[in-house]
Amino acid sequence: MNISEVLKILETICPLSLAPFEINGLLTRAEKNNIKKLGFTLGFSEISIKKARAKNIDMLIVHNAPETLLQGDNYFKDIRKLSEKFSLSIYRMHLPLDFVQDGIIDQLCKIMYFKAEPVELRYKEYTIVGGVYVAKERLLLSDVVERVKLLDPNTIRIVRRSERKIEKIAIASGDGCKPEFLLQLRPDVFICGLLNQESIRIANDLGIILIEATSYATENEPLKKFVELKKKLFKNINVHFIDVKNDVTEYNEDKV
Repeated sequence: MNISEVLKILETICPLSLAPFEINGLLTRAEKNNIKKLGFTLGFSEISIKKARAKNIDMLIVHNAPETLLQGDNYFKDIRKLSEKFSLSIYRMHLPLDFVQDGIIDQLCKIMYFKAEPVELRYKEYTIVGGVYVAKERLLLSDVVERVKLLDPNTIRIVRRSERKIEKIAIASGDGCKPEFLLQLRPDVFICGLLNQESIRIANDLGIILIEATSYATENEPLKKFVELKKKLFKNINVHFIDVKNDVTEYNEDKV
């Protein structure tokens, strides 16, 4: 299949219009036009590029990557050169992969057995759908944490000012717990991969419980499930998931 056909499929299953405020698409394009092996991976790194090379991948779809590899630190420029050396085309597919039906956040909810629906939110000057899913269930905090443990995160952090009744649970992957989302949704619990200080301060003021389960746990397995679901659409192409393991661990003085 030629690269133009692959791009058409990618942008059909994950429309770039879902996140018009960011840049997605080809970061590098190798000279070869015929794609026989397609890879998906969570993050843009030297490790992921070398793993793709080991599998003879022709084109790699990366979820977390800079919008351009032409500016900024030499670290990204060096990895770009490595991908060019390996004749590897790199495609950035960030938030559309999170937002789309059957995408990362949808799969994240399913892994935790939450019957959640995407909600409409204001973000910057845009209206987005799918950036956060919301489940309506009456649960104890301990029940919610048990669901989060199904993600098998290396660490779980909880922000909790006081006990409260849990009936509305917001769920986002990665660092999707934005301050403006907390203010718009006012959930009882917000589950995400990565917390930021402003969200923590707002949650404390509003009495919202925050649960951080690491970006890797909230994105990697959901992305893997999405790829498994959609790979049949790339006919006559071998589709691989490149898994670069998370090495974030909880500090334990006895194990150092």
